[in-house]
Amino acid sequence: MRSAFHLLAMCFCLIYVNLILCFAQQSPQRDPQALAVATQAYNTLGGTVPVDSRAEGAYDRTIGSSEDTGSIEILTRSSDQTSEKLTSLGSTIQTVYSRGYASQWNATAVTRLGLEKSLATSSILFPLVVTATPIQDLNSTVQFIGTETLNGILTNHIQICASSPDQNFTDIASFATKDIWVASDSGLPVQISVQVFDAQGAPPIPVVATFSNYQSVSGVLYPFQISISLNGTPYNTITISTVAFGVGLSDQDFPLH
Repeated sequence: MRSAFHLLAMCFCLIYVNLILCFAQQSPQRDPQALAVATQAYNTLGGTVPVDSRAEGAYDRTIGSSEDTGSIEILTRSSDQTSEKLTSLGSTIQTVYSRGYASQWNATAVTRLGLEKSLATSSILFPLVVTATPIQDLNSTVQFIGTETLNGILTNHIQICASSPDQNFTDIASFATKDIWVASDSGLPVQISVQVFDAQGAPPIPVVATFSNYQSVSGVLYPFQISISLNGTPYNTITISTVAFGVGLSDQDFPLH
């Protein structure tokens, strides 16, 4: 009888421990210091995510030994739909992200991206949308990494990861992780990076966007100069010429197929 009681007590203990561990794993980590940095950046940039946005400009990118120039259009709708479209000599490449899923379009085909790559495909070129994640999503994770100096600017480095109600992303939510470096004096994001898994089993490719020349448009600060590097190598320089908000975008502007 005593053995049976001890066995039953042990079972209850194991169940209790497992529940505690499960709860701990599912509870988001929301570091107060990191949240304060994210809030500072969010408020500095405007404090409200526009219903939608359209930014247009020019790009100059290096692919291998060749140079490619053309126009770029960056679209956002709320904080869960983005599009980056590059047009050069009649050729267009568009990367669309919509609520966890993503596709890449060109003149001849549409490619649905794998789930891991999709999560990392959400555009990082409009910092206000990125910094809104820990503010608007109470189930998101936000962690303070440390203070770092970038190009002579003292920054606070934080890491954020959005939650997802879609069960398809339960085990791979970490692929949505983004690193943000916020200038400690101005509160402006200096740099945002994401790790992109281009193919299953392949090592991640660090994509880093560096921002400068912030300009105020309808009370929102938007970077008019953006430099992008891939795997530590300069890749693309973007110069924004016009930004507009509330332009009436819909789901049709973010097609996945």
